[in-house]
Amino acid sequence: MTRITNIDDLMFPVELRPVYTGIKIEGRTSKIEVPNNKIVINNKSGKPLGVVSNNYKLITNHEGYRVRKTMLYGIVWFR
Repeated sequence: MTRITNIDDLMFPVELRPVYTGIKIEGRTSKIEVPNNKIVINNKSGKPLGVVSNNYKLITNHEGYRVRKTMLYGIVWFR
């Protein structure tokens, strides 16, 4: 696995999508939505990142980085 060293490589768009599974009923496979769950998708690559509950609040990577940066500088500032 290669190490990501460029912050821009982490700033890909993300979205929530429904989670589906296949079940067999009377020999036929049907696709059904999994209730109360969503999947977080990397829109740049199309790869799934994780499964979360419907209560999960999705934030962009830019928003997450800003929150982390604000918290880190706040901790350093008050020492």
